[in-house]
Amino acid sequence: MINAASSAREHVRQLGKRCRLQAQWVVGVYLGILLLGQIPVAGHWYDASSKTWVIILGWPITFVIGYLAAVNLQMRRTIVPPSTEGGAYAVNIATQIFVIIGALGALAVVYDFAVLRNYGFNTSAARIRFEEVVASIQGLSTDSPISGAGRLAIPAFVPGIVLAVSRWRELTRPTMAIVGASVLILLLEQLRFEGGRFFLTALGLCGVVSALLSPATPGQLRAFRMKPGLIIRIALLGTLLLSFFVYVFVARVLDREGFFWSSFVGYANNFYLDVDRTSIQRFDGMLGPLWFSVSMLWMYITQGLSEFDQIISLTHFNHAYGGYQFVQLTQISDLIFGTDLYYNRFINLPRSGTYITLPGCFYVDFGAVPAIFSGAVLGALAGKSAWALISGQLDAWALTGPIFLTISYFAGVISLFTNLWPALLWCLLMPMLQSQLGRK
Repeated sequence: MINAASSAREHVRQLGKRCRLQAQWVVGVYLGILLLGQIPVAGHWYDASSKTWVIILGWPITFVIGYLAAVNLQMRRTIVPPSTEGGAYAVNIATQIFVIIGALGALAVVYDFAVLRNYGFNTSAARIRFEEVVASIQGLSTDSPISGAGRLAIPAFVPGIVLAVSRWRELTRPTMAIVGASVLILLLEQLRFEGGRFFLTALGLCGVVSALLSPATPGQLRAFRMKPGLIIRIALLGTLLLSFFVYVFVARVLDREGFFWSSFVGYANNFYLDVDRTSIQRFDGMLGPLWFSVSMLWMYITQGLSEFDQIISLTHFNHAYGGYQFVQLTQISDLIFGTDLYYNRFINLPRSGTYITLPGCFYVDFGAVPAIFSGAVLGALAGKSAWALISGQLDAWALTGPIFLTISYFAGVISLFTNLWPALLWCLLMPMLQSQLGRK
C-alpha cells in the first residue's frame, strides 16, 4: 500500500515536471523572438518606448505565474492519476467527427472561392489574397455565409489532430485513413485559396505539443526523452511549415512581376524598418530569392514590437473591446442582431496591425493593464488544460491544452485567438460525444 502510494506520488511529480517544461519553452521562444529582433538580419528596427517594453516584458512574467500556479494546484488535487487506458471507441469516433467537420468546412471555402467568386483553380493564393484585401479596403467585398460557415468549421481539425496525435496508439486504420484524406482536403484549400500560413503552422504546432503532452503510464514516462528521431521529425515539420511562408512571400513577388529588393524595401518602409544598402545588395544574384525569403521571415517574426509601439504612441486610440481578436463574433452579431460592433482596423490602426504580438492585441482590445495580465489568464488556462491532457483525462480541458499553448508560443509574433477560438468551442463537443459513445 505504501509503495503504491509512493509510486503514484512520484508519477504525479514526474507529470508535473514534464508539464512545467512547456512554460519554460514558451518564455524561451518569446524572449528569443525579442532577441532576434535586436539582430540586424535585414535592417534595424526603431527603438520602442519604455511603456511598450513594460507591457511586452510584463506579459511573460504573468504567464509563468499563472501557468505554474495552475499546474501546482492540479498536482495537489491529483492523488491517483487517471487511467490512460480505455475510451478507444470514443477516441476514434470523435476524431473522425472532428476531421470530417473540418474537411466539409474546407470544401465549403473551396466552393465559394472557386465557383461563386469565379477564381477557379488556376488563380494563385497570393492573387486571391491581394484582390480580396484591396476589395476590403475599398469597401467592395461582401461577406459570404458559405465561406464564413466554412471558416468556422475548419478549426474542428484542431481537436481532431490533438486526439489523433495524443492517442495515436488507440487509432484504428479506418480512422487513420479518414484523417489522412481530410488533411489532404485541408491542404488543398489552405494552399490554393488562403495561403495557409498561420493555420497550418498552428495546427502543426498543436500536433507537436500534443505529442509532448501525450498521456503516459509510469514506465512510459520514465522512458520519455527528446530522442534524436523525435528532434529530426520536429525539425522536418518545422522546415515544411516555414516553406509555406517562403512560398507565399516569393509567389507574391513573382505574381506581380516585381523585384525582390524593391518588394522588400516597400514592406520595410511600411513597417518602420531601416534597411541599409548592404542588405539591399544581397537580393541580387542567384541567392536573391533565398535571401528575400530569410529577410521576410525575420521581418514578419520580429516586427511585433515595432508595430505595437506605433499603436501605443497614438494620442487618441479607440479600443476594440474584443472586436479585434474575435472579429468573427462581431460580424455574426452585426449580421443576426443588426448591431454595429465591427472594429475597422483599417481606420483605427496605423496599418492593419496584424503582427503586433499577443499582448499588443490585448492592448488594442482592452488596454495596457489587461494586456499585461492577459498572460496570467492564458497561463492559468494553459496550465490547467495541459495537466488535463498529460494526466490522461479525455474531456474538453484536455483537448484545449495544446491550443492554449500554441497561442502562447506565438505570443511574441501574433495573436492566434482569431484563428483558433472556434477550435476551443469545438472542443466543448467532446464531453457530449463521450457521454453518447461511452468508454467502450
